[in-house]
Amino acid sequence: MDVDGQNLARVTTTGGYRPRWSPDGSKIVFQGPGTELPNILVLDLASDEVTYLASSITGPEAQEYDPTWAPNGTQIAFAYNHDSTSHPSVRSIIVMDVGGAELTTIVQGAEGNVNGQPAWSPLGDLIAFTSWRDGAGDVYTVFPDGSNQQNL
Repeated sequence: MDVDGQNLARVTTTGGYRPRWSPDGSKIVFQGPGTELPNILVLDLASDEVTYLASSITGPEAQEYDPTWAPNGTQIAFAYNHDSTSHPSVRSIIVMDVGGAELTTIVQGAEGNVNGQPAWSPLGDLIAFTSWRDGAGDVYTVFPDGSNQQNL
């Protein structure tokens, strides 16, 4: 779409929401449909190719939410529920490489502990996220390797 709102173009046919541009502007990561549950997808704007990143690794009962690019474009953070049927209110924060091969849980979810909405700092040295613990929502930060979790 042009800056004036003209020339609108549809870029996916699979559906999707919560889109985020890659830092270099060549790709869009978004939350989209899996077979039945939300998954993380990446659209390459040059080729129009859509790749399912996390669904093949996290499993058929998993749900992935809130994807966001690292400032250097090499990693994506997202919220993850490993078993949406048995534990719908348990969400962890995951960091994965853009190829989808490596997943690291940086914030472990627990029953009644819903973590979500990860956001990278401009330098990529911290990830902020929301967490509902003890019935209250708060903002936390954590290093991308999962260490030094802090309640702000």
